[in-house]
Amino acid sequence: DKLHSAPVDCLVSGLNGVGGSVRTIRDGHRLAGSAQLVGNVVRVGGGLASYILGNLLGKNLEWGSAELAELLDVAAAATESGLSRKASQCLAACSRALSAAGRVLSLSGGVLACAFRMAAAPLTALGESANRRDIVRQSGCGRITDGDREAAGRLSDLLDPSPSPSPSGL
Repeated sequence: DKLHSAPVDCLVSGLNGVGGSVRTIRDGHRLAGSAQLVGNVVRVGGGLASYILGNLLGKNLEWGSAELAELLDVAAAATESGLSRKASQCLAACSRALSAAGRVLSLSGGVLACAFRMAAAPLTALGESANRRDIVRQSGCGRITDGDREAAGRLSDLLDPSPSPSPSGL
């Protein structure tokens, strides 16, 4: 469920982006880095708010109410009194409604996270573009570190996951 994981994705990408924003500012791109920092702080705040709404409140309400409804259904089946059976059935129906409300809150948290991510995108774009330009410039000047090469290798492996043929298999 993509909307369930969106708040965590938004929060973690914002936290990671704060470090990248500081690097962008240190590399001399003060305006782009500052805008990137603001965008990432928006992501962190939005990710946290949507996590509280969708995951902490929504998912717990959804799952807890569903469990309670099942228990009440069992209790209704086990009771012999007509009045207590009706009360258990009524409470089980209310628990199912609460479970549906929890599901709606969970989805709302995911939508909120996506909205914050889209709102932060224009702010982070300048800094990310400046970082890409710097990497290209550094690679042309031979100032790329081993860490940069390793990260670029991992990125290319992610983009092209097909295994390379071994020399013995040719």
